[in-house]
Amino acid sequence: MLIDNWRRTWWRLWSVRLAAAGTALTSVLTLWPDSALQLWQMMPDEIRALIPERAMTMLGVVVFAASIAARLIKQKGLHDDPQA
Repeated sequence: MLIDNWRRTWWRLWSVRLAAAGTALTSVLTLWPDSALQLWQMMPDEIRALIPERAMTMLGVVVFAASIAARLIKQKGLHDDPQA
């Protein structure tokens, strides 16, 4: 069963936004790995030194985990309940 008023609110849900961001990130890295590698190589050495080697892998995991957490938190302004 779908949530109430899903047609009106789906795009405002943080869980949906984060899942979309994670999907976009994963798609870019999967479909265009050469572009991602070129971007990485264009960065100054000082910036690359600040980013851990597994950051891109972990970033996807963190974004999807955040989307799960966002789904559990009630967002103000999405519900008709005045106490929301």
